[in-house]
Amino acid sequence: MRLGGNFADRDASSSVLSLVLMVGMVVLLVGVVGAFAFNVPNALEDPGPQADFSSDYDGTVLALTYERGDSIPAADLLVVTSTPVHQVDAAGSPVGPDATEHAFTDLGHAGDVQAGDAVSLAPASGSLDDDDVVRVVYRPPSSDRSTVLYEWQAN
Repeated sequence: MRLGGNFADRDASSSVLSLVLMVGMVVLLVGVVGAFAFNVPNALEDPGPQADFSSDYDGTVLALTYERGDSIPAADLLVVTSTPVHQVDAAGSPVGPDATEHAFTDLGHAGDVQAGDAVSLAPASGSLDDDDVVRVVYRPPSSDRSTVLYEWQAN
C-alpha cells in the first residue's frame, strides 16, 4: 500500500491556502492602515451645515449677516472673537456683556438661524485692531468637534 500520493496533494494545497490567507491578511492590514492614514473615520462624520455669511464693519460696529444656506439651530452657533465684544441694538447702544464668545441664543436668536438673520457687535475697546479676528462657529451639542463657518479679520 502506498501512502505518499494523497499526502503529497494535501501538502501542495496547504501551501497554496497559506499563501492566499497571507495575501488576504496583508491586503486587509494595508486597507486599515490606509483608512486611518487618510483620516477616513473623521471624514465620515457630519461636516457641518452649508452657510454663507457676510460682514460690514463701519469702524465701530461689525454686522454679521447670514446670507444663505441651511437653517441652523441658534443654540449650535457661536460668535468667537479675539477681543471682547458686545451686542449692539439698531441705535448702536450696547446690549449684553463684553465677552470673546457669544452664543447666537444670547444674541437674541431663538430657534433656527436663517437667511437674512443678522447680529451687530461692537468691540469693548471702541475699535477692532488689524490682528482682531471674528469667527462664526458651528458647535452641535452632540459632537466634540466644531466647524468654522465664517471668519473675518480686521485690516
